[in-house]
Amino acid sequence: MGELAYRVYSGVLGAVVGDAVGVPFEFMSREEAGEAAASLSPESLPGGGTWGQPPGVWSDDGALVLASGDALARYGASLEALAEAFLAWYTRGAYMPEGIEVFDVGNTTREALERLLSGVPPSRSGSRRASCGSLMRIYPVSAYTLCDPRPRAYEFVAGASRITHDDPEAVAACLLYSEAVWATLRGAAPLEAVAAAGEALRRLPAAGIPGPVARLYSYLGDPEALASLDPGGVRASCRASETLKAALWAYLNSDSYFSTIVNAISLGGDTDTVAAIAGALAGTHYGARSIPPAWREGLRSRNLVESIARRLGETVEARCREKFEHRTINGDA
Repeated sequence: MGELAYRVYSGVLGAVVGDAVGVPFEFMSREEAGEAAASLSPESLPGGGTWGQPPGVWSDDGALVLASGDALARYGASLEALAEAFLAWYTRGAYMPEGIEVFDVGNTTREALERLLSGVPPSRSGSRRASCGSLMRIYPVSAYTLCDPRPRAYEFVAGASRITHDDPEAVAACLLYSEAVWATLRGAAPLEAVAAAGEALRRLPAAGIPGPVARLYSYLGDPEALASLDPGGVRASCRASETLKAALWAYLNSDSYFSTIVNAISLGGDTDTVAAIAGALAGTHYGARSIPPAWREGLRSRNLVESIARRLGETVEARCREKFEHRTINGDA
């Protein structure tokens, strides 16, 4: 596995493990979650809690990351293939750990998938709600578009969001997070990756994002100020702009994959989603080998996760190898 393939592989693994660690603590208060985060151990995966699931079980976040990665590796940049993979999860439990039924389906995602089932095409199935359900699964799409010209990458990232979340705030979150992912895949440190997302704020009008929506993400303009925020100023809700802020805060205040996830859990609220989003960046930056072995090996269907992560990584690396002679990675050509 080449270096780029390994980074993508690590990001997918980081997202799914983060989700699995966060599942038992979802919807906890800040105080409860803080105590839970302090008790996390790299020697064992937590279980039980909110959903009563055994250790190593991921939820909708991880399943849709895997569905996206599988569809992209198999069929390329196809909104239809993404939608079919999402429906395979929703209707048959594909991409869930063995023996675990689908649980924790967000209302916005459920409504969009029901529209897909009724025959509405993926370009028109999404709802205009600014929730986090597209951001939580966008990492594979971000990785896949690494070496595409930026306008084309933006178009596909936005289209992938709109399958379920056709709201400017949700789309903007996916685009800005993708900028951080692209920078991280190129080797950027956390502050540099968030700065890259901040620099991309100027591109949002051309992508159809209204000014008032873009201003919701003004915190990206000063990564050091974001990192220094008191936790009380960070909300782990499922509103897209707040979810991205929480995930980036958790990542910026870490020095390892483990500390990133501890930070994400400590915020309470939507712990599995924040941990999945932050965990993808931390996995990419620190590498899969930085994920506690007990957490990696404790995933209930680890072979499924690693297989999809590996194939997506190899796909991204092959696409970039083909295009590298003609343009720099994610250049504007």
